[in-house]
Amino acid sequence: MAGTTAVNGVKRKRNLFDDEGLSDVIVKIRNKQIFAHKAILANGSVWFERAFLGRFVEANKDVIELHEDASITAVMTMFKHLYGLNYEKQEMPTHIMDVVGFHLEVFMLGDKYDISSLRVEAANRFIHAVQGEMRPNSLLGIQDPTIYAIRRLLGPHAVHLADQSLTTGIKDLVLKNSTKFFRHRIFRKLLGTGNMLDIELGVEFMDKIHRQGSLPKRMHDLEYQKKSKTYSSRDSHVVTHRSTNLPFNCLCMAERTGCPVFS
Repeated sequence: MAGTTAVNGVKRKRNLFDDEGLSDVIVKIRNKQIFAHKAILANGSVWFERAFLGRFVEANKDVIELHEDASITAVMTMFKHLYGLNYEKQEMPTHIMDVVGFHLEVFMLGDKYDISSLRVEAANRFIHAVQGEMRPNSLLGIQDPTIYAIRRLLGPHAVHLADQSLTTGIKDLVLKNSTKFFRHRIFRKLLGTGNMLDIELGVEFMDKIHRQGSLPKRMHDLEYQKKSKTYSSRDSHVVTHRSTNLPFNCLCMAERTGCPVFS
């Protein structure tokens, strides 16, 4: 957010972000501190509004400390958004390698501090980034870190979010493009061990793959080849423990036998 000041009769914009001169509260995150303004933070965040105007211990403090697991870059992105530099318009920091994971991190901050506009923009950038990796002209395709970021939303140990919009959005995207994700080795490996999607979604995903015919006949035949050297009793126990669903068993069999459909 910028204020208008006049110097020698000439108006100019003053950026209030991290402005010590007009600050009335200091926000500390680990070894970083921000000269902030209670009115601006409270205007954009329900959490900060309650903190400053409610019965939070921060209400009458000039210095507050946020105990955050998120990266400093993500936290600074959130504060810049509160000061008017919308997240959608912010450039991605050049040192960020896991772009999709970074968008998830920002969304989680928006969820924690109840900043609806930040959540909307972070969700849009998350979905757009995943779609970009899925395009036919994408040089590298779907990246491994992207699969792990999706697992944080859809997996059996998914993060707990009050706003489920991003979870719903990526769930729909994964189901709509089930074959593309199924061909990704990391996705398939995690799915086969029950660590990619929660049980209900995993069954829905594999049922869709099965209906689409993405599982070739060879994979179904493998299920009944009891003498297969690559399918030990230990493997059978693990798969059955996860699910007795035929497609899941076929999935694990194909993974172990190097079925060419995944190449």
